[in-house]
Amino acid sequence: DEISLDSVKARLDQSVEEDEAKDADITENKSSDTQDDSPVSPPHTPTIPVSPPPPPPPPTSPIPAAPPLPEFNRGARVKLRPFHWTKIPSNMLSKSIWRHAHDRTADICAEELEKNFALAEKDTPDSTPIKVKKKAKLLLDSKMSHNLAIFLTGFKLKPGDFKNKLLVIGEEEGGLTVEQINSLRRFLPTSEEQDMFRAYKGERSELESTDQFMLEMCSVPLVEVRLDLLMVLCELPEQIQDLTPSIQTTCGACQELVEQKRFHQVLEYVLAVGNCINNGTTRGAARGFRLASLAKLSETYSSNRSMSLLQFVVEQIQQKEPRLLDMAADMSCVQRAAGASIKGLTAEMEVMTKDLLKAKKHVAYIKKKKNSPSKRDLEFCKEVEDKISSHEKELHALQKRCSTMRDTFNKVLALYGELPGTDSQDVFSAVSEFLASFDIARDKLREEEEKRNDPRKKLGAIMQGSLTGPAVTLRSPPANSKQSARTSTILSSLRETLPAMAGPEESSQDQWSQDTDS
Repeated sequence: DEISLDSVKARLDQSVEEDEAKDADITENKSSDTQDDSPVSPPHTPTIPVSPPPPPPPPTSPIPAAPPLPEFNRGARVKLRPFHWTKIPSNMLSKSIWRHAHDRTADICAEELEKNFALAEKDTPDSTPIKVKKKAKLLLDSKMSHNLAIFLTGFKLKPGDFKNKLLVIGEEEGGLTVEQINSLRRFLPTSEEQDMFRAYKGERSELESTDQFMLEMCSVPLVEVRLDLLMVLCELPEQIQDLTPSIQTTCGACQELVEQKRFHQVLEYVLAVGNCINNGTTRGAARGFRLASLAKLSETYSSNRSMSLLQFVVEQIQQKEPRLLDMAADMSCVQRAAGASIKGLTAEMEVMTKDLLKAKKHVAYIKKKKNSPSKRDLEFCKEVEDKISSHEKELHALQKRCSTMRDTFNKVLALYGELPGTDSQDVFSAVSEFLASFDIARDKLREEEEKRNDPRKKLGAIMQGSLTGPAVTLRSPPANSKQSARTSTILSSLRETLPAMAGPEESSQDQWSQDTDS
């Protein structure tokens, strides 16, 4: 059927009215729900009177505000490199010197600052990514790794050069020094460490430098034998060079004690004086004495302690045989060998002989076929054998001298009645100290004799009271004195020697000194 326009319009109006009615119902329901949810007021109760609160405290003076802190501004036209300092917190500025700091920006040459500290585009801060280095692996014990790192800092050895260093003999040729060899022997890997490094299959660059060095040491066959061999070859020439003059000096000292007759005659004077002073006691009637007793001569003094027994012996020798006073000039080797010990020198010779034999064994062990020596190893062994042969000849000659030295010293012990087995150090030191004390006593005696014979020095000695004996005066002698002629002669010679000096009765000691100086 055909639908008319009026009927459609009527239906639309009806639907609109129905929608409005529904909206009105929803609004009424919400308002009723709101009234139901509102709280119920409690029942009225009578109020209890409350006392009024206390009055507030009187107002205090307000805290003055801190003065504003100075602000530093710089209008830089270019970006500058950062200065990484630590700023003072604001709460710590009020009592610091920075509170009164003046702005010195105007005193700074901004152009010069920008010229020197301008930030280039390529080094803009935080523009370059930071590369985080991968932590290297550490196989060694941390303590040993630390000590080895300290050694490697001064070793300055490039990777791969360690093997080459073990094939060079002597520091002069570019080899290892004695100190380096000693240090390397302390860091030799144990059998467990060798197994650990040989089992390592990773990249060598991933290891610490100490582990890399230990890995190289473990790769060298017979590294301990090679280091011991190099140590012997480095030390043996120095030991021979140091020991040769010591043995020569000791041989000369023994020969001097056997042949120097003047020393023997001086000992005869000492024996005579000792028997005289010990006469009537159990120490007297001696036929000889030990050389260690010579030191007692300087320790024994006269009753007034003005003279030692050694000085008395020197005076007696001067009166009888003055040629014996210079005996020490013929015994220079004894004085130089004062601290030499034949037992010590012999022990050093035995050590050197054992080291040489050990070096021979090391060379033979390296050359064994089972150790698979390379061509360079065989050349190295040939060079070592040549050096061992040369050192063996030097050591053989030194052994002969050492044997002669021991035989001569045994003669010395028998010649002076010393006990067999006495160390040469005791004998040489006793004789050397006696010779030095003897020369001092001789020089003192000659100095006093010179003062007595020289009028000028004699007068000075009289004034200083250095000469022993009765005091000498320059006064005129009595008229009938028997010594008048002699005294007059002495006075005349003194006046001729010192013509400007006044008479002793007219001058004090200070005037004598002044005239003598003039």
